Amino acid sequence: MDRFSNKEKVLVAVIVTTLFLIELIIMKVLDIVGPFSPHKAAYIDAALLPVLSVPILYFLVYRSLTAQKEKQKEVNGKLSDMQEEMDQERIRWEHTVDSLPEMILLLDKDGDVISANRTAMKWSVNSAPTIKATDLHRFMHMDCDEDDCDLFNQWSKAWKRAQDGNTTEFDVFDDVLDKFLSVYVSPVTVSDRIDKGMVLVVAHDITSTKRMEEIILQRQKALRFVYEMAIALDDTQSVFNRASKHISDIFRGSGTLITQNHGDYDIVLSASGMDINGGDRLVIKGTPVKEVYGSGDIYKAGGSPYDTVPGSDPELWDDVKTYLGVPIKNSLGKTLGVVSVLAKEERDFLDEESHIVEIFARFIGNTIERETVTRQIKESQKMKVLGQMAAGVAHEVRNPLNAIMAVSEALAMDLGEQEEHKEFLRHIKVQVERLSNLMKDLLDLGRPIDTSEFGNVPVSALYKATLYEWGLTDHSKAHKVILDEGTEKGEYSVYGDARRLQQVFLNLLMNAAQHSPEGSDIVFEVIKPVEGFVRIVIKDRGSGIEEDKLDMIFEPFFTTRKGGSGMGLSLARHIIETHEGFISISNNMPPPGSTVEISLPVINEEKD
Repeated sequence: MDRFSNKEKVLVAVIVTTLFLIELIIMKVLDIVGPFSPHKAAYIDAALLPVLSVPILYFLVYRSLTAQKEKQKEVNGKLSDMQEEMDQERIRWEHTVDSLPEMILLLDKDGDVISANRTAMKWSVNSAPTIKATDLHRFMHMDCDEDDCDLFNQWSKAWKRAQDGNTTEFDVFDDVLDKFLSVYVSPVTVSDRIDKGMVLVVAHDITSTKRMEEIILQRQKALRFVYEMAIALDDTQSVFNRASKHISDIFRGSGTLITQNHGDYDIVLSASGMDINGGDRLVIKGTPVKEVYGSGDIYKAGGSPYDTVPGSDPELWDDVKTYLGVPIKNSLGKTLGVVSVLAKEERDFLDEESHIVEIFARFIGNTIERETVTRQIKESQKMKVLGQMAAGVAHEVRNPLNAIMAVSEALAMDLGEQEEHKEFLRHIKVQVERLSNLMKDLLDLGRPIDTSEFGNVPVSALYKATLYEWGLTDHSKAHKVILDEGTEKGEYSVYGDARRLQQVFLNLLMNAAQHSPEGSDIVFEVIKPVEGFVRIVIKDRGSGIEEDKLDMIFEPFFTTRKGGSGMGLSLARHIIETHEGFISISNNMPPPGSTVEISLPVINEEKD
């Protein structure tokens, strides 16, 4: 590139021409004064040229200095642009490093942290001003006991390897962060040369990956446990005990409760890792367990369920920080009980972990249902034998009973006016009628119910007809029945025999009245369908039932009432189970009284 501009070239030409003209003029004058000689010309050149060259030299020096300053200014501008670009690149790099989910640290030759990204700042238990002059272990744990710290042991080995120019990778569980970390430790290299002492640390959170691997192992373990229980052919209680223990083992010592519903409370079928025994009663009102029954689905509670669900029993729930409840269902979808996992630390139960508990819940549900079916088969066989016996006895007993009734009526006509015989005649009549009713109940209990006569029966029609018949009995004068249709009204229908179902409801109301103090109320509650079943609950405030007799309450001829035949509840269960329903009886919690609950499958759930 030309160093001079066109203007500068013109200016130099003008100066040179001017100096040449001045020299010619001087020489011309000298010629006029005297004759010209070469010595004069040389003298004039020697005298004038230095003087006349000063402007040119000054111009050249000035131009050189000016050009140098402009060049320096240009260089400074380029340096400034390069510095700004480098600053922007540094900011972009720092922003990129800060936005990474990995922890990134740079340590000096002494092992102290000199730079940390934002993730590292979040993970560190230290505050920002204390990061400098802190090694990795103290940066992460501060006051941790080095002897018992896995991170410290792994870090010490990796640091020594880095000083020798080697890279180390290791996985470690950090108790302080409650995270699984994958740590990369490498010496820093500059232009393929190791910068001795400088170390780069990158740590990645692999907790989710580790937990997923653990869940896969837990699922395999759960399936193996269920398979072992299935082929072991254990009794029902052993299945419950082994299931609760296996679940606690899978969830590393968390408490496990397996409960079955009995009205307002649950019976503990088995417990593991908790200060509670099998057979104990668990009040479910206001507890997380109640939430499982209400939704018929898996329920999780973060934080203490005692705080989450008001009304929980603090003695059982106070130490619980996280709750997982999985319903135990039968093949028809009815919730029979709940498998509860109770953790004493705050944690998140993943959906995959809920499915693991579901594996056990389904097996438990099948076990309960199998036991129920086995019991029903035995009962059916017993009822069949009883029916055959009753039919034979009826033929043998009815004729004598009819003869006794005819003789007693004839005696009443002959001796009716004699006061000393009235009481005996009345007693004969009562006992004959009692035996006659017993024969009828035995025949009904042993005779299969004809399902060909079943039809759609609105639940509202059932309880309205039952309450109408109740109003015609003497018991209605001493006891008021309070109808509770629930908070959400609707029309629900069941498939069955309306007359037999009304008979069950009416007999249960009369049974409640016979066991209740005069003047006390009886609650008749209809609960909207859940999981395809409508529930009818009859609750009294009577004397209740002794705990050791609850399991025998539906046995034929078993009764807790003086003068009772013990056939009423047996016949009720026979009718309800023929309608593919369930019936249970339990003592109220808190006392007094007892509750009978009937569940019947609905054929529609249309709401008004």
